[in-house]
Order: sequence, then structure tokens, then C-alpha cells
Amino acid sequence: LSQCARAFHAAGTLAEDNRVTRIVSTEVLPVAGFDAAGGAAMKMLIRVEYLTPDPELHTDLFCKYPYLYEEYPSARKELSAYGDMDGPEITCQMSLAHLFPFRTAKFYFGEVCRETTNFI
Repeated sequence: LSQCARAFHAAGTLAEDNRVTRIVSTEVLPVAGFDAAGGAAMKMLIRVEYLTPDPELHTDLFCKYPYLYEEYPSARKELSAYGDMDGPEITCQMSLAHLFPFRTAKFYFGEVCRETTNFI
């Protein structure tokens, strides 16, 4: 839980005097079949509680993270290494989403490790 707070504090999403106190639930979304949640990465819904509830903070969060290389080697290489689609997506959410003429998801935190190609 302290990792959530550090990440949200670093991104400026969460006030320094607030923190995530509990992960209430998680749900990994399907990556294949009729109910697949897109195809560029694994996705998860996370429900959290904060020390101090705030109407500006969502408790239902959406998380996107890379496919496991062991399970999806070709997709992982194509999306994370060759195409570098992860970095620009995070940069766009951080810097440009507020300029779009339509609603987008609120950015809470994002990071890319260039050495491992892991991202969140």
C-alpha cells in the first residue's frame, strides 16, 4: 500500500497527507475472447480506499500493464520493445489529455522501465 501512496504522490495525484489504506478488490480483465478488454496489454480493475476520502479521487481504478513475456512473447516484443507504444501513451495522459475535446480517464500514475520494458 505504501507503494501506491508513493506512486500517487510522485505523480501529484494524491495529497501528501493522504494515502491508500486498503485494496478492496482486484479483477483481472480477459485478454482474449468475446469479452476481451483490448489487446495491447493486460488490464485490471482495482478498488481502493483512502485515508481521507476525496471527491476528486476515484476508488475504482483501471490499471494497464504488460503481457507476461513467458505467456505472450511475440506480443510483448512487438508492443513493448519494437513499437514503444507504452511510453507515448503515458506521456500523452500526463501532458496532453486535458487538451482533448472529449473526456479521458484520469491519470493517477505511470512509469516505464526502459531496461525491462515493464510499465504500469
